Amino acid sequence: MKNLGYNVIVAGEGEYLNLAEQNGLRSVSLLEIPIDTYRKKTDSADLVYQTEEETELFIESEIALYKKFSIDLVISTLRFTAPISTKLANIKHISLTYAILSNYYALGITIPEAHFLYKFIYKFRGIPILYSLLNKSGNSIYFYFMKRFAKVYNSVARKHGLQEKKNLLSYYEGEVTWLYDIEEFAPVKKAPASIKYLGTIFNRVVAEKPSWIEEVRKLKEKSGCRVIYVSMGSSGTLYTTVIADVIEYCKKHNYLIVTNSIKPKVLPAGDIEIDKYKGLYTVNYASVEDMLSVADIVVSHGGRGTMYDSLEIGVPLVVIPHQAEQEWNTLRLEKMGVARKVSKAHYSKIELFSALDSIFDDYSSTMENINLIKKYIKKYDWKREVEKTLQEFESERY
Repeated sequence: MKNLGYNVIVAGEGEYLNLAEQNGLRSVSLLEIPIDTYRKKTDSADLVYQTEEETELFIESEIALYKKFSIDLVISTLRFTAPISTKLANIKHISLTYAILSNYYALGITIPEAHFLYKFIYKFRGIPILYSLLNKSGNSIYFYFMKRFAKVYNSVARKHGLQEKKNLLSYYEGEVTWLYDIEEFAPVKKAPASIKYLGTIFNRVVAEKPSWIEEVRKLKEKSGCRVIYVSMGSSGTLYTTVIADVIEYCKKHNYLIVTNSIKPKVLPAGDIEIDKYKGLYTVNYASVEDMLSVADIVVSHGGRGTMYDSLEIGVPLVVIPHQAEQEWNTLRLEKMGVARKVSKAHYSKIELFSALDSIFDDYSSTMENINLIKKYIKKYDWKREVEKTLQEFESERY
């Protein structure tokens, strides 16, 4: 957008605002849901993030920002108050979200492990037919809760003379809704023309290449050993347990590990310093492109960025989903033959090892499936779609 001549301002809070500055963009402070609140709510599948008072405060801060900087267009991602504030300010609004977080997702929704109902359903796992039927009730339960989750925002919208929305998913939408997805992975049905696929947006960040990357590459070429990339993102609460288990697995097979987060250095289960394993290569901050360039498998929590980055470069995944949306992503990845799921709620080292073995034992066919998805990804040009949308908005203005 900057290259197209737009004055771009990135608004929010938190450490990732430095990415805006790295790309030469101005960043300003804007109220966000506290990360601890967001994590707690999301991980428990309770999406009532704000009270009416907090919602009003967000709307006030957004409108004040629009006025201060004479904003013509707002692009929001997962910000429920943006559809209200932009409507009140009479400003164009584009939303960036996922197909699965829309009212038009074409595939079924299962009950996620994070939801309180899952514990009830899990009791019937020994009766496959009943367990399957209960799990398939996910769609109706999902939309019931999505309607409930919208109550706060609908109440505020009514007070401002605006029309209520169907459910919380409708608050993910804008006048135009960009889907950070490819249709082959996350199809929609009966979607209006305002729903547009961008395809994937690779996480290219400014970061120095880890000093050991070439060493790992040469070791792979020389010995033929495998490399596992552990990437649990900012929400991967099982990271310390998982990295310890991956180390044990790699010691057994003489594999290497690359990872860009070692926190804390010492495991809670004892005095094992995990960075003493000679096959472990760590860095505090790195480009995912560099890390994936040497990886044979990614062990991830199922975040959208790592998932699509891995598929675009061509690396299969073992996923330990931490949130509902990540669980649904993982089930889809399994069906497409490019990943294996490991349960977070019932996590075990045995299941992790089995998932890794499963991919390595059938690596060639897994890579065939990955290569097919890579072809799908190449069909999309997100920059062209963004420019097309902006041109349409400009033509409406004049």
